[in-house]
Amino acid sequence: MYDFASDAVKRALPTARMGGPHTAGTGKSYDNFLRHVLRETNFATGKTGAPLDFVAFHAKGLPKVANGVVQMGMGIHLRRITDGFKVLAAYPELKNILVVIGESDPEGCAACGMQTNPENAYRNGTMYSSYTAASIAREHDLVEETGVLGAFRMTVAVRLGDDLLRKAVRNLAVLRYIAAAIPAGDRWHPVFSRYTKQLAAQVDALGYDATLVKPSADDSGLQDGRDEPKERCTTGKVRKVFYDCLGSFTGFAPDTCKKRYGFETCEPGIERVVLDACRNNSTLKVTMDGKRTIGLDERDVRPFLPLNPPVQATRFQARVGIDTLIV
Repeated sequence: MYDFASDAVKRALPTARMGGPHTAGTGKSYDNFLRHVLRETNFATGKTGAPLDFVAFHAKGLPKVANGVVQMGMGIHLRRITDGFKVLAAYPELKNILVVIGESDPEGCAACGMQTNPENAYRNGTMYSSYTAASIAREHDLVEETGVLGAFRMTVAVRLGDDLLRKAVRNLAVLRYIAAAIPAGDRWHPVFSRYTKQLAAQVDALGYDATLVKPSADDSGLQDGRDEPKERCTTGKVRKVFYDCLGSFTGFAPDTCKKRYGFETCEPGIERVVLDACRNNSTLKVTMDGKRTIGLDERDVRPFLPLNPPVQATRFQARVGIDTLIV
């Protein structure tokens, strides 16, 4: 696969930088990849070797719980980096090549919550940041000791509790929606079942009740009385455009698969976008402030229905070929 991919990319863009293998660890697959791209026959070109501008692998630690206390596994983490460097040293051709540790983390199970994996409790305190700072310093030491040309990049993601919760709830709702469509006998059914249980554990750990999260193809939101997200989106086709007795634009009503919405606005720019979408029978996406969204029951829609309170247009986007309206 790498032979064909690198050959195609280099022919299309000669300056592109190709590398790999980004394996989880530096075992046999890592070694086999290096040997093949350096010394074996290329399946795409028939020549020896393949383009290799950098070498990449992943290194993970292994935390554990001992006597009720989480103990990090930095020694294992650094040993795996050292092993990757040792394999690299066996190939003189790679003496000055760039090495990218694509993933360098305390452990390798991002989807595992504390309920199933209590050792991951380190994520909820300062141990995580302390470990990251200490491990990166040691990685720099390893690079200096071995003479490897390394590339380092650190991302510190900081989120508020509600932000993490909303994302976890959305993921769980979507995964439950997908899982509901998978037959019980399908080989993917147990995979999705296990994954949704892990996501539910994350939601519970963030102080929410995962049983409140219903299957949804979109964001189901929080159902325990907390504030809903500030904006919601609806996508549909414009079936009605409203004008008053003087011929001035006053609003529109897009149809969606579930509901019919109505909006009052007099912005000329919005009128142009709405009319264009109506003429071309194209889809219109409307992003609404949740506190000012008016939902109309389909049975109660009339040719013109004043909305009270009115939904005022606050900003809009209109570009040729893109039917996007933000109200």
